[in-house]
Amino acid sequence: MTSTINQTTMTRTTMRHGRLLLLAAVILLVVLAGSTAAAMAITDRPVEQLPDGPQYTTESVAVAPISRTTATAPCPAGSTAIDGGLSSESTGFTRVVASAAAVDGSGWSVELWNQHPSSGLTAHVWAECLTTS
Repeated sequence: MTSTINQTTMTRTTMRHGRLLLLAAVILLVVLAGSTAAAMAITDRPVEQLPDGPQYTTESVAVAPISRTTATAPCPAGSTAIDGGLSSESTGFTRVVASAAAVDGSGWSVELWNQHPSSGLTAHVWAECLTTS
């Protein structure tokens, strides 16, 4: 009798854990889908106004081997940068020295360093801007 009760309890516990794992997987897929949509919205596109949402801008910059540069993705007039960042095809050699909104909020600036000894790289700075006027 005790063995049957323990097996029943173990079966219920296993089923509960399985449902929790399934729920966690579904939540992860929803989050990843949202991240993918956000990434697609900012990659190599001009300023784009989303309904009642932020605008995204990008600025590409070429960086010579063993050199530093600063690039800024500007926000449209009447908007302020609230977030931003950098993407680069050469992630192993790209170092972000600084990444922040411009003091006046007019865009997002990234100072980066190409550490590759012989190859240049192209980096893409992006800004997320909200309309302020």
